[in-house]
Amino acid sequence: MPEWKPEDEKELIRLYNLGLPLGQIARQLKRSYDALWSKLKNFHSSGEVAYRVPHPHTQCFDKYLKLSGNIMITSDWHIPYYDTALAEKMLYIAQKFDIKKMICAGDFIDAYAISAFSIKIKEDTFQKELLIANDVMQKLLEVFDWIFLLKGNHELRFLHALSDQVGMEHLKTLITQDKRVFASDYSYAVVDGQWRITHPISYSQIRSRVANRLALKFHQNIIMCHGHLWNMGIDDSGIYQIVDIGGMMDPDKIEYLGLRDTTHPRWNRGFAMLLDGYLYTFNNLITNWRFWECLKL
Repeated sequence: MPEWKPEDEKELIRLYNLGLPLGQIARQLKRSYDALWSKLKNFHSSGEVAYRVPHPHTQCFDKYLKLSGNIMITSDWHIPYYDTALAEKMLYIAQKFDIKKMICAGDFIDAYAISAFSIKIKEDTFQKELLIANDVMQKLLEVFDWIFLLKGNHELRFLHALSDQVGMEHLKTLITQDKRVFASDYSYAVVDGQWRITHPISYSQIRSRVANRLALKFHQNIIMCHGHLWNMGIDDSGIYQIVDIGGMMDPDKIEYLGLRDTTHPRWNRGFAMLLDGYLYTFNNLITNWRFWECLKL
């Protein structure tokens, strides 16, 4: 084995610091792996070269939607079991305030026909659900320039049925191929760096409990979906807004709610709007719709 020359040692250090695998460096310098490692150990001991841990080249899950500006926030449409009147009011508010972006934070579809639960309404096939979802989407695109779909637990019914071999973009193409609609494999999005719109795995029958914990964890205002509840408040730090916005579904159309009693809270319908950095919420119980209709801009 030839002696190491100063220029060979410099080249070894350069290649090592570039992050090349030792096997590749050995072939390039025409040295054995053992000779290479022996020389590197000397460099490590003298402090000439720092120890380097190989990069795993695995995926980082940081590609969630980062949005900005005014946006209409909806969730839990559970198509085909949505509230038509509430949807029309949402579109009216969007037009009145010229909101051109809408997000559905999970459960745009219900995927009832492919759920793990026993199915009572046989005619509600998945094909029928997709056709209705397409009709709804076309109406939404008459008002909005951009629509963003997040992944909810009901979209997971479809993804799990295919062993997670496809993602949200594939599901979106079954609903619409319009390029103004974006589908995210994440269950959350962040608006202006401070509003976290989320459809979390976590659930609580106590209003805003999950939202409060998420605000304390992420140090952001939380717009909470998935729970089908409505509530507004401030988190325990006294800094962040926490809001349960309800959903666009109609509870009276949900089979398992109508056929059995439950101690779970009654579902609330609602949506929200981010306008000039301020959050406005709307629901079917306490919103004065006449006020919004008469409001002069």
